[in-house]
Amino acid sequence: MKPFLISLLALTLSSAFRTSENSVYICDTKTSEVYHITKSCNALGRCKHEIITVTKEEAEKKLGKRACKVCG
Repeated sequence: MKPFLISLLALTLSSAFRTSENSVYICDTKTSEVYHITKSCNALGRCKHEIITVTKEEAEKKLGKRACKVCG
């Protein structure tokens, strides 16, 4: 039972880290063209709307965003 719990904990932690590595930030406007690697990016600080978190893949493929030149 103990090895099972350790394996489950390791799997949970690894998926949590994987999710955060793939997360990017977008200013939720129709005119936004870029995604940001960090929420503290100076360019993202100019956003006057909601900042949303999506995966990098979703930002590029579904939303047509490119990486920010400041943080990405």
